[in-house]
Amino acid sequence: MGSTRWKIQFSNSSEEVRERAFLDLTSAIDDSAKCSGHAVLIAPAVNNKNTIYQEAWERSI
Repeated sequence: MGSTRWKIQFSNSSEEVRERAFLDLTSAIDDSAKCSGHAVLIAPAVNNKNTIYQEAWERSI
């Protein structure tokens, strides 16, 4: 579950990548529910050489 959460981020500059992050999140929620889970961990933004803090903040809220 959620194996792409650090690779595909909500803070990416590409709208297509952010959409993929959303689809991965909904899939993780569904998978968690199938296992009687009640939560999933989400990392909404990642600071790295491609995304500065301010951009990550704006894209993740």
